[in-house]
Amino acid sequence: MQKWILGIALLLSGGLMAQERTHHVESGETLYGISKSYHVSIEALVEANPVLREGLKEGQDLIIPSADLSTQNRPVEKVDTLRFDYYVVEPKQTLYSLSRLWEIPIERIVELNPSLENGLKVGQRLALPKGTLTAVGQETDTTQVKAGYERHLVLPGETVYSLTHGVVSEDLFFEVNPEVKEEGLKSGSYVWLPSEETTDMVSEVVMRDVLPMTLPDTIKQVIPAIRNRQNEIQPVAKATLKVVRVQEGDSWTVLERKYKTTKERLIELNPETMNGLRVGQYIIVPVAPAIVNSVTDDESSQWALLNRRKVHFALALPLYLEENDSLARRFASGLGAAKVLPQSQFAYDFYAGLKLAMDTLRQFGLEIEVDVYDTRNDPIRVREISRQIDQSRAQFVMGPIYSRNAEEMARQLPNEWIVSPLSRTVNTNGKFKLVQAVSAVNQEHLAIATWINEEGRDANIVFVRRNGETQKKDVQVFLQHIEASEYRTISQIEMGENLITTQQIRNSLAAGKRDIFVILDDDPVLMTSFLNGVSSTRDSSITVITTGKLLEMKTLEIGKLNNLDLYISDVEYVDYQSEDVIEFVLKFREVMKSEPSRFAFHGYDAGLYYLTLFGLTDDLDEMEWPNYDGVIKRQRTEDHVGYGPYNSGVFILHLEDFKWLLKK
Repeated sequence: MQKWILGIALLLSGGLMAQERTHHVESGETLYGISKSYHVSIEALVEANPVLREGLKEGQDLIIPSADLSTQNRPVEKVDTLRFDYYVVEPKQTLYSLSRLWEIPIERIVELNPSLENGLKVGQRLALPKGTLTAVGQETDTTQVKAGYERHLVLPGETVYSLTHGVVSEDLFFEVNPEVKEEGLKSGSYVWLPSEETTDMVSEVVMRDVLPMTLPDTIKQVIPAIRNRQNEIQPVAKATLKVVRVQEGDSWTVLERKYKTTKERLIELNPETMNGLRVGQYIIVPVAPAIVNSVTDDESSQWALLNRRKVHFALALPLYLEENDSLARRFASGLGAAKVLPQSQFAYDFYAGLKLAMDTLRQFGLEIEVDVYDTRNDPIRVREISRQIDQSRAQFVMGPIYSRNAEEMARQLPNEWIVSPLSRTVNTNGKFKLVQAVSAVNQEHLAIATWINEEGRDANIVFVRRNGETQKKDVQVFLQHIEASEYRTISQIEMGENLITTQQIRNSLAAGKRDIFVILDDDPVLMTSFLNGVSSTRDSSITVITTGKLLEMKTLEIGKLNNLDLYISDVEYVDYQSEDVIEFVLKFREVMKSEPSRFAFHGYDAGLYYLTLFGLTDDLDEMEWPNYDGVIKRQRTEDHVGYGPYNSGVFILHLEDFKWLLKK
C-alpha cells in the first residue's frame, strides 16, 4: 500500500514538473525560439509569465506550461543516406548561391528542407537529392591527407590563376587536382594546394603577366565622373580585368561579344575553362575601365575627348504640345493661370534637367542633335513615332516615360537603344536594347539583404508582412540572399484582420541581441500600424529597415519616425550639401527661373550619363557599362541573360535629426 501511494506521489510530482518547467533566458533568445523549443505557443508563455507583456529580458526565469498535444512526440529526424546527400551549411553561404552551385531549383531545396523557410543557418544539415555533391565535386570526408599539401575551400571569385599565381605551376596544380581540369573550379569545393613548407621547395613557378586587352581608340575612354564645371577634367583610364560568374545561356560566342575579346584570350586568363564553361563558374574577363573619380587638369582627359564629337538622339516624352501651346497663349494674354498641362508637368521638368545637361556637354565641344517627339502617352502614336525614328538614324532614344510605351517602342525598334529614364516597372525580357535606367523595387530588396549580411550577422531579424501568399513569397525570395550565420535568428510577424499590436512586437524581441525589423511589404496600413506599435514600445534600440515607399506615405508622423533607428533603401538621394548639387540648383534657378523638381534632377543625370556614353561610342555593345554617381541616383548598369540592361544602383539611408543621411 505504501509503495502504491509512493508511486502515485511520484507520478503526481512528475506531472507537476512537466507542467511547470522553468527556462533561464540567455542572451539572444526570443519568445518565438523558446516556444518552438518547448512546443508551446507564445500566448501560453505570456499567460504563464505576465512579465513578458513588457518584453523578454536576459536573465529571466520563465515558467514553461505543458506542451501543446499537437506538437508533442514529434518524430526524430532520420538520415536516409540511400536517397539523399547531406550537406552542412558553412558561413557566408546563401540559399541562392547553393542553388546555383548544385544546379537545383531553390523550391526543390526548400521542399526537402522545410526549416529553410526560417532562413539558412551555419551548421544546418540540408538533405539533397542523391548524387548532388558528387556531381559538383564536393567532398564530405575531410580526413584524407596528401603529403606536402593542404586542403583549400574554394571561395566565390577565386580562379585557378588566383590560386596558383606565385605559388605553384598550373601543370602541377592540375596534376594534383585532376577533377578541376575536367570539370573546372567550383565555389564550395576543396582543392589541394602546397603547404607553406612545400611552397619553398617548388623549383619552378610559372609567372604570367595578365595584360589588359587593347581596345580600339574610339572606345578606350569611358564617361568621367561628371562635374558641372569647365575647368575639371578627368585622366585617361586603362582597360582592366574583373571576375564574373558564368550565367545560364552564356557560351564562348556570348562572352566574346559581351566582353569584346576572343575565346583564346578567355582561356588564357582561365585555363580551367579549356574543357568548356559551366554555369556558376567564376572567370576573369577583360573589361573597359570604370569611371575615374579623381580630378586633374590633363588636357588628354576624357573631357577633352568630347570635343568635336557628335551625338544624335531622339527624345520621346508625353509633352502634349498642342494643349500646352494653347495654355501658353492664354497665359500670355492674361486669360489663364496654368502654364503647363498637369499630366505633362513631370515631362517638362525632366526635359528642363536634360537641357541643362546638354548645355553643359556642349561647353566641352560635344555636338548634340536632338529630335523631339510628343508621345502623348498613346501607344498608337508611339508606333508612328517609332517608324519616324527608324528613318532618322538616331543613335539612341531617350524615353518614352511610361513602361507600356517604352516596351512598345522596343518591339518596334528591336535594333535601337532605348533608354527608359523614369519607369521602375518596365519589362525588358527579350528586349536586349531596352535599358531600365531607374532601379526596380527588387533591387532595393537586394540592397537591404546586403546591408543585413554586413550589419546584422548576429542580429535577431523579424520580417513584418501581411498574411498573404504574395507577401510570404517576397520574404522567401529575400531569404535566398541572406548569408548563413551561426547566431542570427529569423522570425516573422503577420498582420491579418487585426492590426499589429505592441505586444506582438515585444514578443519578437531577442534578449541581448540587436533587433532588426524588415518591412518589404509596402501596404500603408501595415506600415502605419507597425511603426506606431514600435514607437509605443519606447525601445530606442529597435532597428527598422524598409524600402523608399515609406517616403510616399502621408499618414506617418515624422516625430515618431525620428525616435526610431530607421533605415530605408531608395533609388533617389539628393545631398544638398554636395558641391555638385549646389551648382546644379544654382544653374537651374538661373536658367529656368524656378526650383528643380526630382524629375529635373533625373533629366540632368540621364543627359550627362547617356549623352556622354553615346558621344564616345556608336554602340554601347562596344564597351563595358561604367558606374556613375549623379546628383540624384546611382547608375550601376548590369546585363542579365535574356533581358535588356538594368540599373541596380540603390542607396541605404539613415534617419538622423530629421534628415536622411547616406550610409552605403
